[in-house]
Amino acid sequence: MQLIKNNPYRIGGLLVGATARVKDRQIKRLKQIIDAEQEPEDDFSFSILGKINRTIDVVNDAASKLNLDNDKMNAALFWFYNGNEITDELAFDLLKDGKIKETAAIWTKLVKDKPVESKNASAFQNLSTLLLNHAIKDDIIKENLFEDGIWLKLKFLESDFAKDLKALATDETYRTTKKELQLLFLNQLQSEIERHGGINSDRFINILKKQEFSAKEDFFKGFVLKPLDEIEKQINEARNIRKTNNFNIIAAGKTLYKITFENIALLKSILGASHIKFSSISDRVSNEILQCGIEYFNKNKDSEIDVENATMDLFRLARALSIGNITMQRCRENTKNVQDWLDDPTRKIREELEFIYTRQKILQEQKSYEVGCKTLDEYFTLCEPKLLKIRDTVGITHDFYFKCRSDTIQIALNKLITLINDVVKSKPNENLDFGFPMSKKINGVYSLVVVYPAHEAFLKKNILESYKFMVRIKKMEMEITLVTRVTENLKILQNLSREYINPIMYKLKDTQDELKDIKKWKFLRGGEDRENQITQKEIDINSLIKELKEFDI
Repeated sequence: MQLIKNNPYRIGGLLVGATARVKDRQIKRLKQIIDAEQEPEDDFSFSILGKINRTIDVVNDAASKLNLDNDKMNAALFWFYNGNEITDELAFDLLKDGKIKETAAIWTKLVKDKPVESKNASAFQNLSTLLLNHAIKDDIIKENLFEDGIWLKLKFLESDFAKDLKALATDETYRTTKKELQLLFLNQLQSEIERHGGINSDRFINILKKQEFSAKEDFFKGFVLKPLDEIEKQINEARNIRKTNNFNIIAAGKTLYKITFENIALLKSILGASHIKFSSISDRVSNEILQCGIEYFNKNKDSEIDVENATMDLFRLARALSIGNITMQRCRENTKNVQDWLDDPTRKIREELEFIYTRQKILQEQKSYEVGCKTLDEYFTLCEPKLLKIRDTVGITHDFYFKCRSDTIQIALNKLITLINDVVKSKPNENLDFGFPMSKKINGVYSLVVVYPAHEAFLKKNILESYKFMVRIKKMEMEITLVTRVTENLKILQNLSREYINPIMYKLKDTQDELKDIKKWKFLRGGEDRENQITQKEIDINSLIKELKEFDI
């Protein structure tokens, strides 16, 4: 431990309490020995404590630190003094000889299971210094020795005999309290372990929490200021990145969590989970991490970037640090919003949906006399690839897909039914052989006018095309309630079209019979003439069969 190894008293080879005359004589002697390039004679530097590097500059620096009372008190807290001429002098002799275990045994016997008294007060101070030095070596801290050393020192500084050390180290004008001495000791010790490493602040705090001493609350209050300031700094840095650099928002949130985690854990161990300072700073970190996730998601959700995993990772970190109800609620709400977005089947098919909705709107807004089977056929031809893309994206069993397809069919079905009704109602007066209404723009307005092709042909064409189109619709995937409606309307169309379909069936039967007759009476006809007739009849039959198939018969 550098506070001990490089202690001004050790550099000077002195014990705490050496008079100014002794100090000056010793410093002068050391300089002469160093100038002569000789090894100093036996003194109170105790070589067993570690290597010591004495030069003129080092000695002068040590001497200067033994002039001011405050500096002398700082050094005295981490050095030895003779408070019991019998035991301490023996212990110092053993320590000079490098017999550290024997030295420790003398002081341990005086302090074990005993209160601090005049005869053993120096043993508490001296053994503490010995253990603390031995506890820290290179990059290793022996926590049991470190904890024992702290306990002994605080026990001594909490006693009324700490004033004896103060009196030896400083003059009578120097005023201090036991609380101030304890803070002086702990602050120096904290700085030492921060420079050295080997034990984290959380462990240091846990050691101190086991102790009872006057400065405990004050030290903890002061101790939390540094981590609080550091956390505030990290929050501000993350906020600046979030506001200025979209590409590093995720990294800013993760870094904030990583850097502040230990300090937040430290504050929790010192203040407790319910302390307002702890909950406040933890919530502030949580909110900043959460905000990083929110802004990253909002800026990138419509891009090709896979935002959900990175966003959810930040939300999980934010939830882990949230303490207050408001912060926890924000975490829950934003997590739900992103999850709803992930579960929304429309997010990956927005282009297809927009196209279908546009086509649906166009068809719905068209006047009934502007819509025919050709229009409906084009409508389905355009929408079908988009519907298949939706099916492939959300799955054929997904309710959303069936609703989207059913809505598309429903709109076409409504227009088809309107078309059929208009066709049926268009039959002219029975006294007329011809005539059916057509839409024509007259003075900027569409009106029904009578034209005169054969009305029968008009009915047949529209009813049969509507029937074929209804058959096509029936084969499509749709909701069960819509299947029922399509089936009902298909039956109606079957009845309407029967008078046009039946003649085809009769003609097919007659043609088939004629073919049989040709084949049956083949010996009455010439070979070439008979074969031509057979070929033509077969062509006619196939044509009629093909026509019937269009009506699902």
